[in-house]
Amino acid sequence: MSCRDNRWWSTPSAIPTCARPPIFAVSAYSEIEQALADLTTGACDALMKLAPVTAWLVRDRPRLKVVQTGITRELLGICVRRGDDALKEAINEAQRALVEDGTLPRLVTKWLGPGASAAGSR
Repeated sequence: MSCRDNRWWSTPSAIPTCARPPIFAVSAYSEIEQALADLTTGACDALMKLAPVTAWLVRDRPRLKVVQTGITRELLGICVRRGDDALKEAINEAQRALVEDGTLPRLVTKWLGPGASAAGSR
């Protein structure tokens, strides 16, 4: 990859070495409030996080705006202790009930947007 590529890099080690300074820097934040404060003041230029979370975080920050969504598709999982079959079945049953009564599809649309779907919800 050349230094002229206008790409986002997932880690600083992925950034190509160039004779000229990079056009961006990748920073990691341990506190979301600090990241939002830096974004608001211009100490950083952009922030990437799950779209529904980002929309919620910027809802009361008029200087910030979500400008792109749908960049990735996140597959989330639920974990329980190995052998805890009762809890696993309770979670599966709760999800089945949420699908059957229409709650899960409504929540998916509300928080992930039109066209989004969850396993078993369509």
